[in-house]
Amino acid sequence: MLSSGSFGNLECLSLAFTRVTSACAEQLIKLPTLRYLNLWATQFGDVGLQLISEHLHKLQVLNLCETPVTDKGLEALAAVKSLRRLNLNSTSLSVQTFETLKETLPGLLEVDVRYTDAW
Repeated sequence: MLSSGSFGNLECLSLAFTRVTSACAEQLIKLPTLRYLNLWATQFGDVGLQLISEHLHKLQVLNLCETPVTDKGLEALAAVKSLRRLNLNSTSLSVQTFETLKETLPGLLEVDVRYTDAW
């Protein structure tokens, strides 16, 4: 449904505080022009994060605050070279994965790691 009609060109999408899970990633990857995605306080996890990392190459801003993502899913973000802002507040981010992301995503301008092991 998201890829139909005018949604196919969607650039900004906020799903914060909804019941979104990783299963929704199949629909999200149908939005190739998506630049901003807010998944704050959803149940979006590693499987979904890995899928969007493979397909949403224009994504610049991603909010994963208070989601159940772990290092396994977060490591996949290294493929999203377009990322400029990343909110990982209150996730299971480790220091090691944070260091990896800093090295592989030199274009990052802002990263929120409050309330993680990397803080």
